[in-house]
Parts: sequence; C-alpha cells; structure tokens
Amino acid sequence: MKSFTSYITEAFNKPYKWQGPFTGNTKWLAKFHTDSGAKYVFVAASSAAPPAMTYPYARLDSSNWEVTFSLEGAPFENSMGITGTAGKEAFRIFATVRDIFIKFAKDANPESIIFTAEKDPSADGASLKSARSKIYTRFAKEFARKNKYKLIVSEHSTETEYYFKRKSK
Repeated sequence: MKSFTSYITEAFNKPYKWQGPFTGNTKWLAKFHTDSGAKYVFVAASSAAPPAMTYPYARLDSSNWEVTFSLEGAPFENSMGITGTAGKEAFRIFATVRDIFIKFAKDANPESIIFTAEKDPSADGASLKSARSKIYTRFAKEFARKNKYKLIVSEHSTETEYYFKRKSK
C-alpha cells in the first residue's frame, strides 16, 4: 500500500493536460478539466498592454499581472476546496495550476505578480484554510526563490495575498 507522502508526490508530479496559452492584449489564459469533468480556467491579466506585435512573436509586457484560477460554473460554494468537488483531485488540480503558473511567468516575464487565496469563513474552514495557505505559501516561496522574485505575503481577514516583485539585478 502506498504511503500518503508517496500518493501526494505522485499527484504533484502528474498535472492534468491543459490547453493554452490563449492570449489577448492584456490577458494570458489556460484551461483544463479534471477526470471528473470539472473545468478550470487560469487567467493572468496585465495592468499594462503588451507590445503591438502579437504573442508568441513578441514578449508580453513585463509589468504587473494579477493571476486567478477558478472552477467554471461552480455548482455550489467551496466546490474548489478539498471537501468540495475537487476532493481527491485537489493535489492534481494544484499541480496543474502550478505548472500553468510557471509557464505563464516564463512567457510574460512579469515585473510583479499578485494572487490571492480566499479564506473559508466557516467553523470547519480553519483546518482547510491552514492546509490551503500552507500549500500556496510553500509554492510561492519556492517560485520566488527559483525565479528571483521577492515575495510578500499579506494576511487579511478574508484572504491571503501573495505578491511577487522581481529582484533588481
């Protein structure tokens, strides 16, 4: 029987296949779906327009980007959470978002990136929030270190904000 650590490691090493990137003037988008049919979308939106040439022939503007990912047509509250429809797929979902995030950062070469993790206000949310925050924070620290960004984590009552700022050379 596999240990829980082996299961998690395997799940993180097997992201879902995703489609994209799809780009516009100020967006970088990717989509994927899980084995259970849940459809997710990853969106990075720039606060400044990219150069006149279109991607992939020109680099995207390396300014400020906000990243979000969400379940399309979520049928109920917390459907993205570990206890929601994601359930056992949660680790592969995170692995896929991680994979897409890294590809986005390589393509866009942003000066700064921001994303947030919502906190679950329910009584049961404390342990889930802690687990979600831990995994996001672990990813954020690893990404910042490997890609030469300064990371600032801000805790708020309803969310945790992760802000990456490219280090000066």
